[in-house]
Amino acid sequence: MRLAVVALLAAGCYHPSIPDQSFVCGPDGLCPSGFSCNAARLCAAQGSTTTSGLYSGLLGDRDLTGLSGILECSTKTGQMKLRTGSGATESDMVIVPASTAGFFRLAQTTGPMLGVWSFATFSLPAGVTIKPASDSDAMLVLSTTGAMTVDGAIDWRGFGGFGGLAAQPGQDKNSGVAAGGGAGSSGGGGGGAGHATLGESAPVGGVGGASYGTSDLAILHAGAGGGGGGDDGGRGGNGGGSVALLSRAQVTLASSIDVSGIAGGTGGVAGGGGGGGGSGGSILVSAPQIVLASGHAFTSLGGTAGAGSSMESAGGAGSVGHVYLAGTLSGTPASQPEASITAKQDTSFPAGATAAP
Repeated sequence: MRLAVVALLAAGCYHPSIPDQSFVCGPDGLCPSGFSCNAARLCAAQGSTTTSGLYSGLLGDRDLTGLSGILECSTKTGQMKLRTGSGATESDMVIVPASTAGFFRLAQTTGPMLGVWSFATFSLPAGVTIKPASDSDAMLVLSTTGAMTVDGAIDWRGFGGFGGLAAQPGQDKNSGVAAGGGAGSSGGGGGGAGHATLGESAPVGGVGGASYGTSDLAILHAGAGGGGGGDDGGRGGNGGGSVALLSRAQVTLASSIDVSGIAGGTGGVAGGGGGGGGSGGSILVSAPQIVLASGHAFTSLGGTAGAGSSMESAGGAGSVGHVYLAGTLSGTPASQPEASITAKQDTSFPAGATAAP
C-alpha cells in the first residue's frame, strides 16, 4: 500500500474545499463553481460582496515561541489549553478560551464536522505538540490571514472511525461510506479499513473496507475503523483523524503531522482472530506559498494487522490516507513512509462545506 501525496503547483484559487468567501481569484478570474471574482479579486458566493468567513483573523496573533508541552485543542468548544509539566508540577495555560469569536464549526456536505480556529498569524514552536482534547468531536482546521509557522508536531492519530469490538465491523466517522473493516467470525481475523485504497482482507475472516474520498480532498474525510476479530477476537484499530492548515499568505512546516490509523488488537488467550488495522486519515495544506523546511513529515499510514491467538487468523492491515498540498511549493516534499510523491494541477474545486447552524 502506498500513501498518495499530491501537490498542486498552481497559484490562484488555492483552497479546494471550504467556501469561506475570501480566497484569491485564479487567472482570468477563475473561481470554484458557484462563486465569482469580485472587485477585490476575491472569490465570493455569487450575489455576495462579503469577504468575512474562514479567514476572519478574529483570534489575532498567537506566537507560542518559548513554550513547551501539549496543546490540547477542543473541536467542540474551541478551547486551546497548553499542558506543561507532569504530576504535581503540571499546570495549564489557556491559549484560546472556549466559545470565543474566531472559532467556529463547519458542516461538510458529507464527512466529519470541522472545528476551525481563525488567526491573524500563528506560530507553533518545536517544543509544543497539538493533540485533541478529550471532548473533541471533529476534525482540526487552523487558518490564518497572515503567516503560519508549524515547527511543533500535530498528532491526530486514531481520531477517526472506531474499530469494531470482537466479531463486529469497523465504523466510519460520518463519512457517508461503509469503509470499516469487515468482522471476523469463528476465529477469523477482522478486515482492515479502507480509505485511499482498499483495506486488506484477513487471511481468513473479514473483508477489507472499500476505498473512498478523492486525492484532492474536496471533502475532508477521516480514516475508518478496522473490523474486530472473531470469537475472543482483538478489537479493530481506530482510523486516523483529519488535519487542515490553511493560509492566505504562507505556511512553513518543519515538523510532523500524523493522522495514522491504529493497529488491530491481538486475539484473546481463549482463542480469537486478530483485529483489523484502522485506515489513515487526511492532511490538507493550502496556501499561496508552502515552505517545506527540514524535518517536515506527512504521515497517514494504515494501522498494522493484529495477530491471531494460537492457530487463529490474523487481521488485515488498514489503508493509507490522503495528503494534498495546494499551493506553490518551496522545498521538496520529504520521502514519506510508503509514500508516493507526485505533482498535479487541478482546476476543479467543488464546494464541500457550509457554516453549521
